[in-house]
Amino acid sequence: MNCIRLLLSVNPILIDAQNREEKTALHLAAQSGQAEVVSHLLSCGASLIKDCNGYLFVNYATRAKEKEVLIAVIQHARWTEVLLSVSVGCCPVFECIQYLPECASMALDRSITDKGYKTVYDFSLLQFAVEKIPVYEETLGQKYPFLPILRHMVNLNRVSLLTHPLCEAYLSMKWYEIC
Repeated sequence: MNCIRLLLSVNPILIDAQNREEKTALHLAAQSGQAEVVSHLLSCGASLIKDCNGYLFVNYATRAKEKEVLIAVIQHARWTEVLLSVSVGCCPVFECIQYLPECASMALDRSITDKGYKTVYDFSLLQFAVEKIPVYEETLGQKYPFLPILRHMVNLNRVSLLTHPLCEAYLSMKWYEIC
């Protein structure tokens, strides 16, 4: 860790330097399960850059089931920026639900805040941004589904996520809009 701090203090441009596969230090740290390094690089302002395959660092962490890396991301100040980024046609929340549902639950927990006498729900993790729909449809070659994040939970039988208070509040809100 000291070596990374020293390198970045001497040459800050290294933070977003890419190798032949267009991977950055974030990609390499996530692939090797270096949670502390990932957190430090995010704190230093590392850009969320896609590699030559169109993957972000968080895609590698989730697919390799690097739980500690995902926990570091969820605990970081830039957590929503990372989890809502689009790569290869979907956002990392989809992969988190599929490969690391316990981390997805932590992210849902973080989306609920108690403000004294009221509870505030941030539904951004459950809503697939409208501007991302054309990318989704073009990349995956299928029509954009209604409530894609919740549908993904259903398809994977993630009952514990579907019964999470954030998901229940979101569904209640949707039903209220319909009625």
